[in-house]
Amino acid sequence: MTINTQTGISVVMLGDGVNLVFPFGFKIATASEIDVYVDGQLIDETAYTVSLSLDWTGSVTFDTAPVVDAEVVLVSAPAFVQSSEHLRQ
Repeated sequence: MTINTQTGISVVMLGDGVNLVFPFGFKIATASEIDVYVDGQLIDETAYTVSLSLDWTGSVTFDTAPVVDAEVVLVSAPAFVQSSEHLRQ
């Protein structure tokens, strides 16, 4: 049996006050499936954009660079929803 060892969390990356782009190696299907934390605080999705590559990994680009030594963590946050149809008997 194969076991997937991929994690849905990035390593802690440090801001430098200049760098806007932070990559992630885990896979997401849409840009809305990622949560971005800076110094432990969830960042509003209007403060960054997500770019996906063909292999479903990508990067987060902040509108304003995180300050020097700010801890940036990117987390996979998929919406686990499934449609179901219920027929009347």
